[in-house]
Amino acid sequence: MQMNRLSFGRGLLIAAVPLTLLAFGCQEPQRATGRRTGPSATARQRRGAGTEVNGIVDAARKLGTETANPVVTTDSGLKYIQVKQGKGEAAKAGDMAVVHYTGWLVDGKKFDSSVDRGTPFSFLIGEGRVIEGWDEGVAGMKPGEVRKLIVPPDLGYGDRHMGPIPPNSTLIFDVELREVQKVGQP
Repeated sequence: MQMNRLSFGRGLLIAAVPLTLLAFGCQEPQRATGRRTGPSATARQRRGAGTEVNGIVDAARKLGTETANPVVTTDSGLKYIQVKQGKGEAAKAGDMAVVHYTGWLVDGKKFDSSVDRGTPFSFLIGEGRVIEGWDEGVAGMKPGEVRKLIVPPDLGYGDRHMGPIPPNSTLIFDVELREVQKVGQP
């Protein structure tokens, strides 16, 4: 049976929404509060330490847009590298983000790309409609900014298998914020 090209074309991030709802009993998404609790000991262990983390960062630097800029690590464990500065007002929870992205596994295998499809991807920041690493990593970006996100498993798909993404995978994304749309404003 051949997969419908339209549904595949929407990408893994859109496909993850119904699967996430199914997996969590169709709970209502919670609004982001801007506060994050610290990661559990298990999450920190899964994320790795020392040379393993350095190896992931080195791999990320070689994929897509290369940069020597410093790595920023957030309290949640998300890592990002600003590749290109943007201008204007920073995106925040409740805004519609319009992005182009390419996603890789740490081994360099590309698993999804809006760039390859030629269609930007849009989502409401902080609404739980994408992986946590995206909600956190895109918030604060300015239009035109490019970030390389290094998303640990607990901010990605965790222990779930999502198409070409194995369970407990660290994900690497090049994300360009093309536009910020203020929802509910003319």
